[in-house]
Amino acid sequence: MTKFHDDDDDLFFPHNLLPSAIPLTIVCGPPAAGKSNYVRKTAHSDDVVIDLDNIIVQHFGASASRTDDWDVRARALEIRNQMLLGLSLPSARRAAWFVTTAPHARTRQYWYDSLRPIRIVVIRTPLHVCISRLAHDPSRKANLGVQARIIRQWWRDYQPRDGDKVYETRFHRVPGED
Repeated sequence: MTKFHDDDDDLFFPHNLLPSAIPLTIVCGPPAAGKSNYVRKTAHSDDVVIDLDNIIVQHFGASASRTDDWDVRARALEIRNQMLLGLSLPSARRAAWFVTTAPHARTRQYWYDSLRPIRIVVIRTPLHVCISRLAHDPSRKANLGVQARIIRQWWRDYQPRDGDKVYETRFHRVPGED
């Protein structure tokens, strides 16, 4: 299993996870790539969806959407980690989806080794398209600069990993959009 270098990483990469008991798809890509939209269009209504942005809105309200408040994000990560841990329990759910950024191949390998998903999907939406989407998304206006920096960092850090299903998007649409 891939190990990380720092105890602070436990919040981001919990080390107590077990393989998912239900079919799991991990969806990765930069902010504004269309990850959540891909899951929304592909998942069934009774599927488990683990998306940090959705967790923040559900637990802390729409005003916390896209927040850079560390206390809110840390509490949301704790909730996300409990949800990830819960995937190892038997469930009547059809499938599960985990949305994350994960630009590094070693990070995606860590998630693979820990959760044993049926697939990892990487949505490679070009940097300029992600930046354009930021400008048109009211929920991202409050921290536009931070989001743009994270997108640029994602593209600097991105590494392919054998076994990933990669969608190369060219325009403002992502796989599954009508």
